[in-house]
Amino acid sequence: MKKLLKTIGLIVWMSFCFCVGYTLASVADNAQHPSAVELLPEVKRANNLFLTKKPSVAPRIKKETVLFTVFKDENLGVGIDKATLEVNDEGMYLYQGKVVIATATHECVSSNVGACAMINGIPVDYHIFHYYDEAFIQVNDKTYLAIVLDSCGSCSVDCAEAYQRVDILVTDDTSNMLVEGKIIYAY
Repeated sequence: MKKLLKTIGLIVWMSFCFCVGYTLASVADNAQHPSAVELLPEVKRANNLFLTKKPSVAPRIKKETVLFTVFKDENLGVGIDKATLEVNDEGMYLYQGKVVIATATHECVSSNVGACAMINGIPVDYHIFHYYDEAFIQVNDKTYLAIVLDSCGSCSVDCAEAYQRVDILVTDDTSNMLVEGKIIYAY
């Protein structure tokens, strides 16, 4: 009987130690990866957006500096014709109220046709999105909710620039924007 009680006590003690260790590891992990609320005030509303995708897992939010450029494709990688999209006051195309962007995508990386076939590796510090991923973009001191609807070949390779590129679908044919900004996304 004493041996049984010792064994049960040992199991309870080990379980307690495991739970304390796990809790401490979680706290340390969260200190390295701040929550959306700590990262940026305007991302508070993003919490609801990001949580709806994986309600059982609290998202980690990342904010990165990127180079914003523009593109003017007629048909997007997801199969949508830009003629069906709305346009905001800044000349950016919108899909369901979100600014349309193109960047490095898993769809392009896994493709072996067209321009994407020439991409044979994305720099390790680049984030790779999926079609229909959403993010906040901060460009020219304004914040927009954006959606990835196309792939960008030059956004997927190291162009000897300081940051990864993100293209914004625009109407202005003369626009040659190349401006630093921020992208905020859940991962």
